[in-house]
Amino acid sequence: MNHRTASPRKKLFAFIVSLAAVSAAQAATVTVTGTNVTLMSGTGNLRAFDDTASNGSVLKTQNNSPGSLGQFDPSLGVLTDATGTLTIVAATLTRAGSPGSAGFSYQWQLGGNSWSKSTSTTGTSLNLATPNFGSLSLVSSAANLNNFVGLGNIGQNSTNTQLSANRTGINLSGTSASVTPNPVLATESIVYTYSTHSNASFASGSDVNGLTIDFGQLDVGASADQGFSIFNLGGLGLTNFTLSYLSGDNLFDIAAGGPNGYNAHFAGQSPTALAGYDGTYRLTFTDSVVGLGQYASSSIGTNYIDLRMLASVAPAVAAVPEPETYGMMLAGLGLVGFMTKRRYQAEV
Repeated sequence: MNHRTASPRKKLFAFIVSLAAVSAAQAATVTVTGTNVTLMSGTGNLRAFDDTASNGSVLKTQNNSPGSLGQFDPSLGVLTDATGTLTIVAATLTRAGSPGSAGFSYQWQLGGNSWSKSTSTTGTSLNLATPNFGSLSLVSSAANLNNFVGLGNIGQNSTNTQLSANRTGINLSGTSASVTPNPVLATESIVYTYSTHSNASFASGSDVNGLTIDFGQLDVGASADQGFSIFNLGGLGLTNFTLSYLSGDNLFDIAAGGPNGYNAHFAGQSPTALAGYDGTYRLTFTDSVVGLGQYASSSIGTNYIDLRMLASVAPAVAAVPEPETYGMMLAGLGLVGFMTKRRYQAEV
């Protein structure tokens, strides 16, 4: 028979304990590739002419739509680094007309960070897709790593591109700049580096998330203890151990310590009939980020394992009188009978 009994202990409690990882933090990477980004588009060859009245430069700016680049999935682990790359597919900058220069620049704003490159030519043409200019790399600052965590696209992801022409002589025809093809495209990708989450288990070689401890049948009022172990199968350490009561009879405690690392305790009971006690508890652990140089706090995860505990208690058995006690009881009864008979005869 299983019945719910009010516990002399708290219904819910928590405490903190540290459990070292069984291995060093396991670093892993995942690459996310976005759709093509339009750096510049327009009619014709996107010509930008200088001011023919005086020396100077004319800028033609193209503000593009945000790119589409996926965030880091926090179920993978704790994000420690985000490195992005924006690469021009193919483009040529052409200068024509009066003496002067043509320029091309682009800026990438991603996850709260901003990087840019610029180049110019006084010759007739320049290949913009060369490695030294056509690829822009970024490494996110630690303060902005949380902007990369989620299950959607990075919200802060856009480019700003400028094309310029600058005439250097006077009383000359204008200097022009143009880029081909139309539109100018770039590819974007990002490499996320992360440490795998912690993973609590009741077994050392496999992921066991449930365990039953049976204290057996106990004497009335007796308490009991039994040790058990918890292992970490993940990359990060386990910390912030929180114990919560889930269901059944709340007559059990769990604490760190004991010969196997953890101790389960049953509180003694004094039932009036044979009683079975059954309680389930949850142990929740949080990733330990100790030792990580930087990390996205929003990617820190928790994992839990459940412990079921059983115990039965027999009621106290009435004591059997000793033979001497029986003799005294019989003698007493005989004396009571004799006295009653004498009183009856006296009255008659």
